Amino acid sequence: VARMGGDEFIILLERIEGINDAVQSAESILNAFKEPLNINDHELRLAPSIGICLYPDHGRDADTIMKFADSAMYQAKQKGGWRYQVYTPEINIETYERIMLENDLNKALKNNEFILHYQPSVNVSTGKIIGMEALIRWLHPKMGIIAPDKFIPLAEETGLIIPIGEWVIKSACLQIQKWMKEKQGPLQISVNVSAKQFQQPNLFDAIETAIRQTGIPAGLLKLEITESSLIRNAENIMDVFIRLKQLGVQISIDDFGTGYSSFEYLRK
Repeated sequence: VARMGGDEFIILLERIEGINDAVQSAESILNAFKEPLNINDHELRLAPSIGICLYPDHGRDADTIMKFADSAMYQAKQKGGWRYQVYTPEINIETYERIMLENDLNKALKNNEFILHYQPSVNVSTGKIIGMEALIRWLHPKMGIIAPDKFIPLAEETGLIIPIGEWVIKSACLQIQKWMKEKQGPLQISVNVSAKQFQQPNLFDAIETAIRQTGIPAGLLKLEITESSLIRNAENIMDVFIRLKQLGVQISIDDFGTGYSSFEYLRK
């Protein structure tokens, strides 16, 4: 067993007859983590992700074996963790595409490649548009429009969701300002905000600055956070909620009831 650094470890199984032996070892490791660990009176639960690579089937030198096992591990992690993944050549292709997409994502904001589409909210009784939801799209120079489900998880994983999220909020405020000047408003715009954004200490300042600079009423900006994010991070983001409410920004809970639901958290 070797620690490669951070939270990554390598386990070399010397006496195995095939992939099934490696799978059994991986399952034993996962089972060992089912019980919580007690460290300094704290109960910790860890969800390992395991990548499996076999010599000589998948590679004939240590560097190749380690690289492919690493790719398989990230594949397991992307599927939610607490699982193992046996390496396949397809994983290598997916890993390469992911690396290329991550490199391009780093440059997308600087190159003004993001755009916002606006989906109307309509009062069905009157037929009147009462608001809009801002939907981000990535206008990739080679691949065309990329939907958020393709790049938002990657942005959250790499931390790029923070500057991208700030851009969305500022752009939405500018759009509200534009509509008001054109006498097409006031229209409220809803913006999806991830739990990671709420955990950033400067989120409130970024929102307050965008509202002040555009001169829009704070109540025309609505932030949407999913219920699952709220449940997992309730204590961390409650203070931000209170400050946003005092500022006048609206907040709504998205996807309520689609997973674990808590009326107690909703009441708070």
